[in-house]
Amino acid sequence: MKKRYLAILLAASMAFASVSSVSASYEFTDGASAEIGDAANTDEVDESAEEEQDFTDGYETSGVDTQSAENGFSDDFSAVDNGEDAAAATSQSTYNVHVSGTVYLSEAEKFLELVNAERVKKGVKPMKLDNEMMRCAIDRAAQASVVYNHILPNDKQVRSKYPTIMTENISLKTKYSAETFFNSWMHSAAHKEALLDGSHDLIGFAVFKPDGSNWYGGAATFFYDNKTYSYTPFTGSYTDYNREFEIELANRYLDFKSDAPLSCAVGSFNTVVPKLKHYLYCPPYDIGTYNISNNDGTWESSDPSVATVDSNGNVKALKPGNASLKFYVNGSDRYYEKTVRVTGDAVTATPTPTPTEVPKPTATPTPTEAPKPTVTPTPTEVPKPTATPTPKPTEAAKPTATPTPTPTTTPTEAPKPTATPAPIPTVPLVPSDPDGKQDFAADIKVQVKAEGEYINISWNQVPDVEGYLIYKKYNNGYARMQTVYGNETYCRYRLGYDKDLTLIVRAYKTGTSGILYSNNSNEVTVKTPKDFAAPAAPVLTAKRKGTVVTFSWDQPENAAKYRIYVSTDGKHYKGLKTVEEETTASGKFTWGQTLRFKIRAASVQGSEEKWSGYSQAVTVKMVPSKTAVKSISNKSRGKLTLSWKKVSEARGYEIYRKIGKTGKYKRVKTITKNSTVKYTNTKLKKGTAYYYRVRSYTIGANGKKVYSRWSNVKGKTCR
Repeated sequence: MKKRYLAILLAASMAFASVSSVSASYEFTDGASAEIGDAANTDEVDESAEEEQDFTDGYETSGVDTQSAENGFSDDFSAVDNGEDAAAATSQSTYNVHVSGTVYLSEAEKFLELVNAERVKKGVKPMKLDNEMMRCAIDRAAQASVVYNHILPNDKQVRSKYPTIMTENISLKTKYSAETFFNSWMHSAAHKEALLDGSHDLIGFAVFKPDGSNWYGGAATFFYDNKTYSYTPFTGSYTDYNREFEIELANRYLDFKSDAPLSCAVGSFNTVVPKLKHYLYCPPYDIGTYNISNNDGTWESSDPSVATVDSNGNVKALKPGNASLKFYVNGSDRYYEKTVRVTGDAVTATPTPTPTEVPKPTATPTPTEAPKPTVTPTPTEVPKPTATPTPKPTEAAKPTATPTPTPTTTPTEAPKPTATPAPIPTVPLVPSDPDGKQDFAADIKVQVKAEGEYINISWNQVPDVEGYLIYKKYNNGYARMQTVYGNETYCRYRLGYDKDLTLIVRAYKTGTSGILYSNNSNEVTVKTPKDFAAPAAPVLTAKRKGTVVTFSWDQPENAAKYRIYVSTDGKHYKGLKTVEEETTASGKFTWGQTLRFKIRAASVQGSEEKWSGYSQAVTVKMVPSKTAVKSISNKSRGKLTLSWKKVSEARGYEIYRKIGKTGKYKRVKTITKNSTVKYTNTKLKKGTAYYYRVRSYTIGANGKKVYSRWSNVKGKTCR
C-alpha cells in the first residue's frame, strides 16, 4: 500500500507540473463553459519559446503523459521516505558504468541571481549557493542526463543517497545557459513554486553533458530552512570542467541503440566506443545515446579472421568480409553491437591471420573431437582433422606464393554456413538468446493494429514475469525491436508510413542461472497506410457583438477539422474550441480583455491527424462600441445641448469638454443610463467656443469600468 501511495504521489506531481493557468474565462454558445487553461485536451502555443523537439519516434506506453518544456523535458520532485525502492523498479540487478562529460558550473551564480530577483519581487528572502547542495546538484545533473527520472539510476529513491535534498527540479535541454533552465522552470507552476518557496533556504545548480550526447541535463536542488543544518559556502570553482562519473545502473536501463556499420579497408585501425540509450520516463523516448567506458565490459568479435577488437575498442581489419563486434557490460547479457565491413585486397591480411589460425585448429578441435569419436559422428569427424593438417605443410612450402592463402581461407569459412543456419528452421535467432532456447512455456497471443505511421501492439499478460521482448522478423531470423518492462501489455511503435512488419513477443524473467525466456508468441504482420499531407493554414476572421465573438474561416483542401486558439497576452495561446467540418464558431468572453485568436486545420486519416501551421493572429478588443456625437444646439443663451448615438451594450456615457482649440479635455458629466443620449451644458460664456467628445462604458468582471474608443469631436461657439 505504501509503494502504491508513493507512485500516486509521484504521478500527481507530474500532472501538477504540466498545468498552467490563465485568468480569463469564456463560455461556448453551445452551453459548455470552462476557465481558459483548464479545458480538457487544450494545446498551448508559446510564441516566445523556441519550437519544441519531436520525440515521437519509438516506444510509448499507454495512459501516461509526458512532461515537456521548450527544447526538452522538465519535472518537479516531491521528497519521500528515505531508502524506499522506487515503485516502478522492475530489476534487482545493477551494473556500474563510467560516463565522462562536461560539468557546467560557470552560470550557477547567474542562475542564483535570476532566482533571487524573482524572490525579491515576491517578498521572499534570497537563497544561497551551498556546498552540499552544489555537490548534490552536480551528481543529480549527471544522473538525470543518463536516466531522466526522479529516482536514482539504480532504482532507489533520491534521498536514500542524498538525504539533504528536500526538493529538486530536473530538465533536459539542447542548449545550455542559466536563462534556458530558469525560464523553462518559471513557465511551470510546480517548478516555479520550488524556486520561489519561502521555506527553501539553500540551493545548488549544475548542468552535465555526457560525451556522445546532444543533451544537457540540468538539476536544481533545494534545502528547507533548518537550524540543524549548517550552511557552508561552495568550496569549488564556478568553472566548467571534464569529469568521469561512476553510475550504478539498474538492469532495465541497459538498453543499446543499433549503430551504423563501420566500413574500413584491410590493414586499417579504428576505435569504437560503446553507447547506451538515454532513458526517459513516461514513456522512454528514443532521444539518442551517450558513451560509456570500454572498461565497463568486454569486446568480442564474431570472426577474428576478418576483424579483431581489443579491450580498448581498437579494431584491426584483417581481411575482406563482415564481422559483428559485441560489447557485453560486465555481468550482463546485454550488449552493444557494431558491424564491421572490411573491404580491400586479401593479400595484405594474409600474413597476419595465418599464424593466428594455425594454433586455433590445433587447440580447438583436439578437446572437441576427443569425445566425439565415441559417439556416432566418429567417421564424419575423422576426415576433418586429416584435411586440416594437409594445408598446413602446403603453407609452409609456399610462404611467398599468393594463391596459397586463398585455399586456406576457403576451408576455414566452409564450416561456418553449416553451423549458422541449423537453429533457424526450429527456433529463430535473437540477439539476447543466441541459442534460440526456450526456458519456460507461455501462451502469448499478440494483436497489432496500424494507426497512421504508428502500430499499436498488445498481448495477454503472463503471470510471474519481469517483462516482454518484441522482435521484428528478418530473412534469417528475428532481432529485438523493443523491451517492455513490468506488467504492461501494450506498446506503441513508430514504424513510418507505407511500411510492413512481422513480429513476435516473448516473456522473460530472472532465474537462478540468469535470464529465462519463454517460447515465441504467434507471428503477426501489419502494414501502415500511405502518407498524407497536412492542409494549408486557414484565413481567420473574428467579429464581436456584445460579449460574443463569432469566427469564420475558409476551408483549405483536405481540411477535416479545425482548432481555434486564444491568447490574453499575445504570447501564450490556449486551445479554445475544436470544430469538425463547419467553418464558423462563436464564443462568449468577458469585458475588458484584448484577445488574439489563431486557427489551424487538420487532415485526418483514420485516427491519425496532421495539422497545418497557425494562421495570422486576429485581435478583438472586448470593449463596448464607440458612440458618435450627432449634433450641438444653442437654443438658449449660455447653454449648449449635445446629442449622441445610443450604444445598446453600454451601461452609460462620459462627456468630456475643452474650451477653445488649445484647451485640455475635462470630464463634465457622467451619464449612468444607457437610454440617455442628450446633455445640456449650462453657465457657458458668450462668444467662447466649446468642443465635446463622448465615450461609452460598461462594467467588467472586476467591477471596474471598461471604456469604448472616443467618439468624433464637435464644437460650437456659445451665443
